[in-house]
Amino acid sequence: MLPPSFSSAWFAWRCGAPRRVGFAGEGRSPLLTTALRRAARGDRHLADEYLDLGGAAGVTAPPGTPDLALPPEAHERAARFLAARVPQDGRPLVLLGPGAIFGPAKRWPAERFERLGASLAERGAHVLVCGTAEERATCERVAAGRLAVIAGETDLLTQAGLCARAQLAVCNDSGLAHLAAATGTRTVVIFGSTSSAWTAPLGRCVRVVQRPPVCSPCFQRTCRIGYACLERVSVAAVERACAELAA
Repeated sequence: MLPPSFSSAWFAWRCGAPRRVGFAGEGRSPLLTTALRRAARGDRHLADEYLDLGGAAGVTAPPGTPDLALPPEAHERAARFLAARVPQDGRPLVLLGPGAIFGPAKRWPAERFERLGASLAERGAHVLVCGTAEERATCERVAAGRLAVIAGETDLLTQAGLCARAQLAVCNDSGLAHLAAATGTRTVVIFGSTSSAWTAPLGRCVRVVQRPPVCSPCFQRTCRIGYACLERVSVAAVERACAELAA
């Protein structure tokens, strides 16, 4: 059980699973057949913690981090989506992900995403601003009438196919960042209140941009003293990370 909650252990116990492997804590250890101690949050990457659970259940992890293998339908949907929205002129495709469901403490300022997107477009890229339907207003602010907004228009397979086709993705610490990195796309991830040591996306071509103040990581959704962790990340710093990946 990957979630560390009491409810997940209770569910597994009620289902009658004969082996129940999970992390101790939350008063749930009596419901587990194997309860592992967990390191302090951020001491090890979350993927390694999950692999510990797998190891306790007899699973051997393969070496390295393989790219996510997408079904042919994902590529087909992405191709149809792009054909209807983007000129097929050979220009590189770039995805921007200015949203993060977690909260404002993960969201780099929209006006900085706007400046970054405009700069990438001026250099010849087709820039798509991605997100959920609830994030469309933010995405339209980033696009500023100059970039294409596709927030709320893609399902998971289509979005995965778009990630695989993109030359670059720039995202907040979000699901889109993990999806892009998993497909092998060059991915730049901006971190705020959370720990990149714990949850940075894994992939062949990932750069994390983070300028943590003394109070970071606090793992808070909102901040009462201002979002210094995000304000300290400049557009120039993100552009440098993009250039490093391009090289």
